Amino acid sequence: MFNGDAIRDLREKLRWSRPELASYLAVPEEEVASWESERSQPTNEQLGALYRLANSNLIPFDPFSRVRPLQTALPDPFVEPRLHRVKTLVETCYTDPIGLREAAAAACLEPKYFSKYFQKRVGRSFSVWLAGFRIEKATELLVKTDQPVSAIGYAVGFQCLRTFERTFKRLTGWCPAKFRSKRRLLS
Repeated sequence: MFNGDAIRDLREKLRWSRPELASYLAVPEEEVASWESERSQPTNEQLGALYRLANSNLIPFDPFSRVRPLQTALPDPFVEPRLHRVKTLVETCYTDPIGLREAAAAACLEPKYFSKYFQKRVGRSFSVWLAGFRIEKATELLVKTDQPVSAIGYAVGFQCLRTFERTFKRLTGWCPAKFRSKRRLLS
């Protein structure tokens, strides 16, 4: 996985500034800075773009060359059967309203205990994880389709367009329409 040093090395080898990398990935400059300082991690889509950059023939770069020796990869919490059932529920029904009760039922736990269990195993609350999952699906639809932003918001399970736009902006740093136009410019 890319750590902060690896992202900085990639930028330096490309001879790109932080704003240039942010522009390429269609994210705010502050987000790249938070990756480099390891306050946050890139999404799967952003990691894919970073790996494509790193593996391009333009530069010799090994993203694992500066992995800290004591750093171990965290195991995927969704390998655990309870959490795997929750992830499967979300992957199949994310377009429908999914509450804590439904997720807890999939994990065969009481809602109150499930909330603590999920937070401890995954590192964030179920509602935050679910919103992130839905936003990742929305970014795919924004890039691949011409559907209106409102239709995409409802298609990925948000019940209110305003909530979708606020959540999208909070997690990506961009409003959905601006994200779409930036991604299309880069493609």
